[in-house]
Amino acid sequence: MKIFNIGTLEIVFILLIAFIVLGPKKAVKSARDLGRWIRNLTNSQFWRDLKGVSEDISHLPQELMKDADIHQKLDDLDMSGYTVNPPLNERSEEQDNKKNNS
Repeated sequence: MKIFNIGTLEIVFILLIAFIVLGPKKAVKSARDLGRWIRNLTNSQFWRDLKGVSEDISHLPQELMKDADIHQKLDDLDMSGYTVNPPLNERSEEQDNKKNNS
C-alpha cells in the first residue's frame, strides 16, 4: 500500500516519531487536523481538476495512436509481411535445395 508514494513502514515510522515529538495529546490533535486538511483537499474543485487532467494525460498516448490510425497501419504492415514472406521463403528453400544438390 502506497499513499503519496510513501510505503506502510515509512508511515508507521513517521507516526511513531510524531507521537514521540508531540506527545500523545498533541499527536492525536495533529492527526485529526491533518485528516481534516486532506479531506478538504480531496473534496476541493482543485483536486477534481487535477485528477481529471491526470486521467487525460494518461489516456493521451492511446488517443494519439487512435487519431493517427497507427493500429490500422500496423495491421496493414503485418498483412503485407504475410504476402511478402511466402515468396521469400520459397526462394530461400530453392537456394537451399540447389546447395544441397551440388
